[in-house]
Parts: sequence; C-alpha cells; structure tokens
Amino acid sequence: MAVTKAKAKEKTVPAAEVSTDSKAKKPNKSDVTKATKSLSTTDVAPADLIIDTAKEVETIDMKSALALVPELQDKTDYNNFKLGGLLSRIQEEEWYMQAGVANLKEYIETVLGLGYRKSAYLIQIYNDLVNSGVSWDQVKVLGWTKLRDVSPHLNKDNVEHWIKVAEPLTVMQLQEYLKAQKNSGDPDGSGSTQTSDVSTMTFKVHSDQREIIDAAIEKAKEVGNTEFATVALQNICEQYVAGSTGKKSATLEQLMQDAGWEQVLGKFGELYPDVDIEVTA
Repeated sequence: MAVTKAKAKEKTVPAAEVSTDSKAKKPNKSDVTKATKSLSTTDVAPADLIIDTAKEVETIDMKSALALVPELQDKTDYNNFKLGGLLSRIQEEEWYMQAGVANLKEYIETVLGLGYRKSAYLIQIYNDLVNSGVSWDQVKVLGWTKLRDVSPHLNKDNVEHWIKVAEPLTVMQLQEYLKAQKNSGDPDGSGSTQTSDVSTMTFKVHSDQREIIDAAIEKAKEVGNTEFATVALQNICEQYVAGSTGKKSATLEQLMQDAGWEQVLGKFGELYPDVDIEVTA
C-alpha cells in the first residue's frame, strides 16, 4: 500500500482573497463550513486514514486550509494526524505568510497559539507515515507520543516488528531502545547490522569486582528506567566523567547545573512535549 506523495495542482487564489494585513484574520463560520466539507473534523476515520487524508491535504486550497486548522486543535490522535498534514501543506506552500508573519514558527505560536515543538513533531509524523506505506490501523495503537520516535523507521516490512517493540514500552524506554538499536547498526529493525558501528570491550575482573560491577549496572538500570546493560553502563560513565560521583551522589540540581539550562530544557521538551514553558534568558 505504498503511497507516493506528489504535489497536487494548486488552485488559483484570486488576488482579492489574499490578505496583505499585518494581522491574521480569523476564519468566519462560512469558511470553516466550506473547509470541513473537504476535510472532516470528526473522529470517525475513513477506510484508510493515511491515504485518504493525504489526498485531501494535497488538494485543499489555501483559504480552506487556514480556516480548518483551528478546528483540529484537540488531543485526539486522528485529528493530530490531520493537523500535521495541514501544517505540512501550509509550510510547503508558505501560506503562513498570508497571516503577516515571517515564518512557520511565528505563525504556529502567535496565530494558532500552539507549541512549535509539538507541531513540528506532527508534521514529521504525517510525512513519515504517508511515505512509509503502512496503514493507520497498524500504527494507531502507539499514539502520537511514540509515533514521533518510531515513524522515521517505519515501512511495510518492519511495521509489525516496531508495534511489538514499542507498544509495551514507555516513551523513555522506547527512546533508549532506539538509541541501542542505532549503536548496534540496525536502527530500522531490519535485522541487518553494520559491524563498523559496533565495538567490543573486554575486561578481566576478580569475582568480588564482578559482583560490584553487576550490582552497579542493575542499580543504574533501575534508576535510569532501562532494561539495557549497555545504556546503564553508559549512564554510569557519563555521571563519572561529569564529576557527579565520589563521596556522595549527585543531586538533581547538580546534574542540571552541569548540563546547563539549554540542555535541560531541551531534554524536558522531548520527554514532556505537552507541557509549554516560556523562558526568558
């Protein structure tokens, strides 16, 4: 069920309909009604959501797209997928310029009142799924928070593998699994590996040293909420290199200070994309 994403022939927009005002005009009811005839805002998915929605998104005109976006701003995964499609089209055609803003980020944050990070994820998920050849029924069980990490790797051949892997994991565990897969040379779950990206380290230790090492790794697994010994060992080493080991364990405050505010906020945004934080530096 491969889908070729092709650029649809654009409908000509009369010059009179193109706003040159510095502020965006809110869509009226007639605009929204017209738009919803082209792309439904209900939660009843079509027979094949990805294919059908992609067709509608690629043929919708500018006026209808801009009017419809506010109607899709809820937290249902189906509407999130359609919202990602519309934002992708608005980005591709640069329709956001009709709102008197300089770029898509400003349009999303000031005109729509949405978080840019989440919107960027929705655009990514839409484009990835349209090009993957998978169906919505196959991936809807994951929800958009997991799809943002899995969608770049999906295709018709490995979708069942990724559903089986991702569904029982938390978002953080899934990200750690993907990190381990990347290090193993098999990021897409194809079963093939690139040994050039993998190295082996061998140490000889005494039995009492082995007990301490095993205990440390198990504790790091628990603290880091991971099942992978390599990830746990990496976390131990990173903390040591950062100077957070020694006579006493590092506090969260110390770790945050070592990482710096930009890295802390970046990681926070990845783990909690639904939380919007306004920062003044």
